[in-house]
Amino acid sequence: MKNISVSVLKPNSFFEKPVFIDKGYILLSPEVPVTIELIRRLNDWNYYQLFSESDQVTISATAPDLSAAITPNQGNLDKIITDTKSDDVTTNFYTGLLNYFDAVFTNFNVIGEIDLEKLTNKIKELIEMQKNYKNNLISIIMQKKSYENYLPSHCLNSTIICLCIAEVLKFPSHKTIELGIAAILHEIGMLKLPIKIYLSHSSLAPQDRKTISAHTVLGYKILKGLSVNDDIAICAMEHHERVDGSGYPRGLKGNTISLYSRIIAIACSFEGAVSLRPYKKSLDGHKAIIDLLVTKKQQFDENILKALVLSISIFPPGTYVQLNNNTKGIVCKANPANPKFPVVRILVNEYGEKLPVALEVETSLEKGIAINHVLTEEEIAKLPLNP
Repeated sequence: MKNISVSVLKPNSFFEKPVFIDKGYILLSPEVPVTIELIRRLNDWNYYQLFSESDQVTISATAPDLSAAITPNQGNLDKIITDTKSDDVTTNFYTGLLNYFDAVFTNFNVIGEIDLEKLTNKIKELIEMQKNYKNNLISIIMQKKSYENYLPSHCLNSTIICLCIAEVLKFPSHKTIELGIAAILHEIGMLKLPIKIYLSHSSLAPQDRKTISAHTVLGYKILKGLSVNDDIAICAMEHHERVDGSGYPRGLKGNTISLYSRIIAIACSFEGAVSLRPYKKSLDGHKAIIDLLVTKKQQFDENILKALVLSISIFPPGTYVQLNNNTKGIVCKANPANPKFPVVRILVNEYGEKLPVALEVETSLEKGIAINHVLTEEEIAKLPLNP
């Protein structure tokens, strides 16, 4: 790939081969000319070089009018540039928020207090980030990072998934905020249990499992003591209830379980399935979704399950896959219109070679591009992804 300085771009010039921005996103297709607006926006966004395999070629004064081809590309330029920056933006935001909630839980353990106003503001920030960078946040959850204390990451990840569900269910703003607060605090009762039990590296003895189950009642009492409203507090009590009556602590069924609790129950189950724990292996996102839809379907609210699938797809962002043309890549965007056909960022060609630039493709039945299978951990480890 050749580096091309933005400073040498001239209006009405074009390239013989695709031009990329940040070595990952197509900016211009062949024979689509550079425009003054394109140059201005690149400078506004502080982009000073592009990448292509071809040299710039000056277009003649008699060149055909390609304005129709330019329009959609120019209209999407801000989004293209934003997408190239979004991974770092989202990762930094997630890391900062995780550190904040870790400190909240630690502080509560020490002095028994939570600044609910500040916590609410953090949830509002997360809601805004989720609206703009949902796929990036879900991809972070799929990275399966190992934490010495998994509780803060579990609560944050579950909250992100809850917000994705709330978006599909078209929750009003105030209910989305309430759900976010309930989700981040739903495990607060765990903090009153011996840490050696809830962070155990092995299967629990029956007595320890009984102790663990007490965190629901403890959590409800704690949240009522903090003067949160009952719609939030009850989620600490009910997030292990199941609509078929198989949950605890009260064996509630169906809609007798609060709506927020039914959402958190699904989010927690999915998050727990895809995350690393000392005592179990994790599932990939696809298997975790299928497990909820097939094996455990009777335990959960059907409409909320559908909302989860519509939001993050059958193949959630962050899932490594092989397509039916033998190329390999990672799911980068869900497709709410058809959860079986997400957008995939191709990283490796059909010959097993790393692409010089990642290409995004929309899988679809009409285009004949589909996911063949999800890559195993062993297959992922063999991909030539490192520089």
